[in-house]
Amino acid sequence: MLRTAASNPLVAFAQVDARGLPASIAPYVLDASIGDGSVTTPKIADLAVTKAKLSTNIQPFSVSIHQSSVTTVGGSPGEDFAIPGVLASDFGWATVEFQGASMPVLLSSSAQANKIQTLFSTDPGNDTFVLLSVFRAT
Repeated sequence: MLRTAASNPLVAFAQVDARGLPASIAPYVLDASIGDGSVTTPKIADLAVTKAKLSTNIQPFSVSIHQSSVTTVGGSPGEDFAIPGVLASDFGWATVEFQGASMPVLLSSSAQANKIQTLFSTDPGNDTFVLLSVFRAT
């Protein structure tokens, strides 16, 4: 059965303008274009865009400082992965890329000084692949 706004009062269809834009954003979309020859610089000058020059609502929250794929060593459910330079205040987490024979579930991960600390549901053995990510607040 085809449902329409008339047959289902919970369905609302957005109003659109002549350009097909939703009415809620249409006033913010300009039809202006950049004329030929009006861009005279082939690139943005070095240091023309910096965090200090950006509006605070578009500044990055964090930057990636480490990404890697590692294999567990095994021996206990808790495992630490050494990453020099990581701070306890960084955002660090791990994701299981491939579950090994013991089928461990990753319960938690966190950044600690020079490492990411993980806790699995069981000993992950030496055949679980883990993706590590570390981000630092800007």
